[in-house]
Amino acid sequence: MATLLVKFTDERQYDAVTARIIYADPTTNRWNNVFSKLVLGDNCIFHSSNNKLYVGEFTSSVPNVSVTFSKIRVADIKLDKVLRINALTPETLSEFKRPNGPILKENTIDVNLIYNAAVHSSFISFYVVKLGSEDLLLPSLIEGDRVITVDDNRIINLYKKENGTLAILNLGNDYFKASGKSLPELKEIMTDLEKPHHIATIQRIEQGLANSNFYKFPSFTAYYNVMHNRGVFSQIPTSGGGSTNTIDDNINNMPFNMPLNTILYGPPGTGKTFHSITHAVAIVDDKNPDELIEASKTEAGRKAIKDRYDFLFEAGHIAFTTFHQSLSYEDFIEGIKPLKPTPGQTMLYDIVDGIFKKICDKAEECVSANIIQRSSFEDALEQLEADWRVNPNMSFELTRDNKSFTINEFKSKNIPFKKASGGTPQSLSKKTLSDLYLGTRKSFPSSLEIYYKSVLDKLKSYTPLVPEGINKSDSKPCKVVLIVDEINRGNVSQIFGELITLLEPDKRIGEKEEIRLMLPYSKKKFGVPSNVYIIGTMNTADRSVEALDTALRRRFSFIPMMPDYSGLSEACDGVNLKLLLQKLNERLTVLKDRDHTIGHAWLWNTTSIDSLRLAFKDKIIPLLQEFFYNDYEKLGLLLGDRFIQTEITVNNNLFAPFERGSGLKNQYANKAIFKITEPSSWNSEAFQSIYL
Repeated sequence: MATLLVKFTDERQYDAVTARIIYADPTTNRWNNVFSKLVLGDNCIFHSSNNKLYVGEFTSSVPNVSVTFSKIRVADIKLDKVLRINALTPETLSEFKRPNGPILKENTIDVNLIYNAAVHSSFISFYVVKLGSEDLLLPSLIEGDRVITVDDNRIINLYKKENGTLAILNLGNDYFKASGKSLPELKEIMTDLEKPHHIATIQRIEQGLANSNFYKFPSFTAYYNVMHNRGVFSQIPTSGGGSTNTIDDNINNMPFNMPLNTILYGPPGTGKTFHSITHAVAIVDDKNPDELIEASKTEAGRKAIKDRYDFLFEAGHIAFTTFHQSLSYEDFIEGIKPLKPTPGQTMLYDIVDGIFKKICDKAEECVSANIIQRSSFEDALEQLEADWRVNPNMSFELTRDNKSFTINEFKSKNIPFKKASGGTPQSLSKKTLSDLYLGTRKSFPSSLEIYYKSVLDKLKSYTPLVPEGINKSDSKPCKVVLIVDEINRGNVSQIFGELITLLEPDKRIGEKEEIRLMLPYSKKKFGVPSNVYIIGTMNTADRSVEALDTALRRRFSFIPMMPDYSGLSEACDGVNLKLLLQKLNERLTVLKDRDHTIGHAWLWNTTSIDSLRLAFKDKIIPLLQEFFYNDYEKLGLLLGDRFIQTEITVNNNLFAPFERGSGLKNQYANKAIFKITEPSSWNSEAFQSIYL
């Protein structure tokens, strides 16, 4: 008996009445290599992106058209938990995360065990334990739990709890890639490959071993990433034999997990709005925002990010708005607006979508288009590879000199080929081909333009295999971002109304607790798609923070944006800007609080004493005056004598004669009235006096 594993994309092929799945797939090579090998009694396991597991039996087929499975049983379960079912041996089925096509496993998989485990939540766990402490952990383990031993920070063995004891699980070096490596070595590997979320997992392992002699992985994905990830480790020389082939590993390429609702908060001048653009681009492009923040520290890097932002903004993937007291539900969601009347007509009105409604509509539209296009590219690429495997000598014509070239092989991320002119083999990036195919990239890489064009023309010659009317939720959705600057300055209950509930991740469209509400004007049902991200910015020095809606607070993740002194000059015409800002913020923390410090952005582009003087005159000192409501004595304690001077000293002769008074005027005797010194006097020595 064999078992067919399928990542399900069109759940309409499941008929609940007859408990059957009629799976349509006319791909020739799949029929030859997979479906033609099915026999009566073989099993199937389907998993959909709607987090449903289908198991059943093969019953019949129509060659090159469809296969039918009956006795289908369905369970609600996320894929990560499917891969925590012991009977599947999840380490060897990681490709089920996103297979290139249906997978036929010749070895028997008991689908009854799989189904029962899913229904009864019988999921195994994954541990790392210090060598010698296994017996202490053993009583708390269940059958099938995995345990990795570590001796002096070096990975030793992988065990499986079996019949009450720990038995070595021998998957071979091709699967247990971390075997023999130390935790510091793993961190170094992940650092070289720029895998920050993998590094964070290893650091948590180290902390767990230090605190309690063991660490429990929160998910199969976290366990796989650092212990078995062939997509990562295949790029490292392998000791002790084993395969070094790269696989197309979805787990390895998982994007940075950005919360759906985020607020960047901090004092003024810390770059909240600046970095909201960076975070938005990172979300849409599936990048780690920390990497883009680092890149934005250079002028060229920032320009590239801003250019990308402008492109995504024009394409409707990013929208920007600012909250203020006058903003209303009608502006943000939908409202009745007057239309410009033609001569002789009375005033007409129409229901107009607000910025949030528009971005949600864009998200759903984006998902629909993305499914069709992305699936079409993947199918075309699969057909090309299938044709090549039948005829490895197939040639690709060039647009000049009547020359052609051939492909050497298909790898997980690129397609190596040999140039028509000979020489060193080159390769075409699958990601670049995808971007060109989908139209998200307009220009060809200059050095290989004619080669990309030739392969792209071939890909576009194939007929897309995506069924019409495919379910919108069956593909990885593209992402859209709404940036809300000064989110705390708006009246949240007035702007969101009853829709604030829909912001919660589990209330989004497609989630288990999905909620749709009836809009008051259009009378249409409305929900928030799961690919809509909101980034707010919040100035903690703004007094409106205290009144920030509690309902909003608990639906958002908060990311602090505090002063960062690392990028400031230490030699700006003799002034150490780093020490200058640090000293000011130390004093502000005492005189006010941390929320009323000064951000590094005020001095970021300061390169001369003139630009420093201008920054203080136009930005920093006006801000400090607002902080202290013209309490110049505190300003004096903050800035010193070179910036605050006495304007007048009060004496009794200032006041009008008033003999019947109680001596009030004596309280003002010798009172000093201060003022800011002339900016022209602020030289290098004056600024140095703040911190020396």
